[in-house]
Amino acid sequence: MKSRKSGVRQRDEAPIFLGSIGRVSPLIAAAALGALPVGCVTPLPEGPDFIPVAQRHSVRVPDELPVAEAAFRYMFNRNASGQQQMASVYCLSFTLMGGEAWVESDPPADFIRRFSDVPIPVKPASGCRTDARTITVDKDSGKDGLTFRIDYVSCSSQDDCVVGGGYQESGLSASGNVYTLKRQDGQWHVEHDVMEWIS
Repeated sequence: MKSRKSGVRQRDEAPIFLGSIGRVSPLIAAAALGALPVGCVTPLPEGPDFIPVAQRHSVRVPDELPVAEAAFRYMFNRNASGQQQMASVYCLSFTLMGGEAWVESDPPADFIRRFSDVPIPVKPASGCRTDARTITVDKDSGKDGLTFRIDYVSCSSQDDCVVGGGYQESGLSASGNVYTLKRQDGQWHVEHDVMEWIS
């Protein structure tokens, strides 16, 4: 795995979450109690380029879902995978805080339906698996696909958010990015994209 690129400063201010200031997400609590299906568990990364653990919150329902949708749509068209728009399926994952690890889980079904206009089928993370080649494939067809994930959403105002996430194509093709989004005229747009690591 290649080293992370610098350029993302540690955030010292407390995040402001849309409509849910200072509360722990029910989804995060459920993950911590083991009430959600676990896709995979990996240790939390450390270092000055990452937002502090205390500020790492998963996507909350429903206030931050428009932010997550905009971030995913951006990832579909701008990622470093080999397949790009030739993938047979896109699988989406929300990363929840489960103790000292990230726990990958499916987004809500209603959220997945927001992407019905995307030419490539969009499924929850459980719709994909990793085959013997360590490549992401569609569980139904067995064809190669891409998994996109959101690790956290941290908002400094009602119109400014930072999203951590990236794509997973195989054991040798994945990334971790930080996306800066802004809401203008009611729509969220990615203004900056910093790649922290790639493999």
